[in-house]
Amino acid sequence: MLEPVRRLQHAHLMMKALRTVAVIAFTVSCHLDKLLNGGGGLGRPLSTGTPVGLVFSALPRAPQAGRPLGSVQVSVVDSSGQPVAAVDSITVTIALASNPGGAALRGTVSAHPARGVATFSDLRLDRATSGYAFTATASGLSTTSDTFTVVPGPAAQLTFTVEPSTVSQGVVVVPPVVVTAFDSVGNVATDFAGEVRLVLQQNATTVNGGLSGNSTTAVAGVATFGDLEIDSAGAGYTLVAGFGSAAPVAASAPFSVMPPGPPPPPPPAPGPYLLFTDEPVITQAGQPMQTVRVTVYDAAGNQDRTYTGPVTLSIGSNPSGGTLTGGGTITMDLGLGGVVQWERISIDQPGFGYTLHATSPGLREAFSDPLDITAGPPPPANGANGLGFFSQPATTRAGGVIAPPLRVAAMAPGGVVATGYNGPVWISLGENPTGATLTGTRRLMAVNGFVTFSDLRIDKPGTGYTLRATAWPLNYTLSARFDVTAP
Repeated sequence: MLEPVRRLQHAHLMMKALRTVAVIAFTVSCHLDKLLNGGGGLGRPLSTGTPVGLVFSALPRAPQAGRPLGSVQVSVVDSSGQPVAAVDSITVTIALASNPGGAALRGTVSAHPARGVATFSDLRLDRATSGYAFTATASGLSTTSDTFTVVPGPAAQLTFTVEPSTVSQGVVVVPPVVVTAFDSVGNVATDFAGEVRLVLQQNATTVNGGLSGNSTTAVAGVATFGDLEIDSAGAGYTLVAGFGSAAPVAASAPFSVMPPGPPPPPPPAPGPYLLFTDEPVITQAGQPMQTVRVTVYDAAGNQDRTYTGPVTLSIGSNPSGGTLTGGGTITMDLGLGGVVQWERISIDQPGFGYTLHATSPGLREAFSDPLDITAGPPPPANGANGLGFFSQPATTRAGGVIAPPLRVAAMAPGGVVATGYNGPVWISLGENPTGATLTGTRRLMAVNGFVTFSDLRIDKPGTGYTLRATAWPLNYTLSARFDVTAP
């Protein structure tokens, strides 16, 4: 009785083992079939049908400009969308169908399919933007891809996109200096949000100190220096920008820092007043001047940052009947901090000895230093950045000629005479304790950098006069104090 039962159990075990072997064999067969016919399990079996179209089966996913886009694949397919076998001999060519960035497509743009798929692995685009699309062609077939985006690479270089302009010593640079980060192929590095710092140099030598507001954080790759100040007057300055731990990587155009205007003469009565803190410079007729600034001071000589009210700029001395364009009235509000400026003003008629006149109700008026409006381009500085007295005025009688004659030179950095400067030099009263008038030849053209004023007179006696030599945009200079006695 037991023997039949054992035979049945043995038979059942044999059948179970055979089923297991069959399942394993079927699974192995399926894997082999996919490996041989379907690309290692990544797709459907290859078709033996006729190629009727092309399909982009892999596109870039936000690649960086200038770097490989990643694998771009084009499949040669039959009518059911299956990759077709035996098309290895045809050539698939890829190009840009949509190029909103004006990019250059670099890399290998032709390939033969392998198992029905052409792969492009070294393509690059150098401009970052959205909306790119590829077109692929092969043996009379063509297709266009979906659009994709190329993003900027990491910050690799800096550029001054708003250069520093001539500014007065200790005054915020306006407009603000802007430094922009770009990737290695010239796209704005919009992902960069690091610190950018500035270093002040003069004639390629670093100036230690004297620079404030020189560090800021970039926003979308753009660093704006809104409170940059330089407290040392001079010419031939440049700013050098750097970021991270890298050495400075960008240099600005040269610019000058002008000394502040002289302290005003004692007012006839205590009260607030206006002062030109950025003087007009020698300019060609009809051409825009550099920015002119006027500052409000209180009776104690402190800048009044709370002043509000209209300030009007007009022509004061007008030797040629010129017309001022771009002047007029600006209403000063609290946000201006007591400083008002006129940009790109111009005078239409050439002449020597123009002045500008600033007025505001309740404030003492201000006149600029004299300046020339030239018929042609202004004379070049030829290395000069300031002026210096080579002979000083001595005590003289009211109405008498100031002796010895005053010799003034154009100066280059380092305290040497700029012998190449042959432009005009003006002489005016600086400190004027009595409200006197200076007469004589007040404007001379430099010869080899020098001028000599030999017929100057002051009409009122007083103690503590100074003379002021100007040739804007060169730095002005004041003479030593001297007295004028009664005749």
